[in-house]
Amino acid sequence: MRWTEDLQRALSARGLTVASIPGKGRGLVATRDFYPGEVIICQEPYASAPNKVSAGSSCDGCFASSNIRKCSACRIAWYCGNACQRAEWKLHQLECQVLAALSEDRKKMLTPAIRLMVRLVLRKKLQNEKVIPTSETDNYDLVNALESHISGLDEKQLVLYAQMANLVKLVLPSLEIDLKEITHNFSKLDLLSTDQLEWIEPDSHNGAGTGVFTVPGTEPQVPAAAPSVDQDRGKGVAS
Repeated sequence: MRWTEDLQRALSARGLTVASIPGKGRGLVATRDFYPGEVIICQEPYASAPNKVSAGSSCDGCFASSNIRKCSACRIAWYCGNACQRAEWKLHQLECQVLAALSEDRKKMLTPAIRLMVRLVLRKKLQNEKVIPTSETDNYDLVNALESHISGLDEKQLVLYAQMANLVKLVLPSLEIDLKEITHNFSKLDLLSTDQLEWIEPDSHNGAGTGVFTVPGTEPQVPAAAPSVDQDRGKGVAS
């Protein structure tokens, strides 16, 4: 596949490659020696959202918790200043229209997991329309290639993911939503409670949100597709 070749070429320049590790799955493997303290890779998440604890108390862009202000239009997103708001604007401009149109009852169903998936769907749309650029390490093909855990789920989890996919469709009524694709994407994240529609955060000292990282091995806290995100935004450091 072309995206695989592009990704491998981009990683090769950094002394890395993606490989299938027996019993572990797909991950990053070093092709050269790294020195202690050397940054191995730093990647922005494909999509991210504040977690349940930090929602409304941290910036949607950098997760800083000081000097934040609520978006005056949607009344859901928060930013610490003009820089983060401008950086997020291409995505949030579309998201803002969607969120502002929701009734108060539907806004209540915007758990971190649902909002994360909404932002992922909108980012895919904007990249398809060339509004947001793609790169070897930033494109939806890499999200699509993440391991799906759908075959190992019990019926209760499958029903939950299907319900959550339908919630995403309710939030985005004007878009053609592939419910099967969204259900599979929720299974890829694999950090959801089967008892309620909310996000379970990995243990973290400074995690403020949840993000989808498309290059395996850039997760700062846990080896999962949706790790806790700190202000280093997915930086890997040699030790």
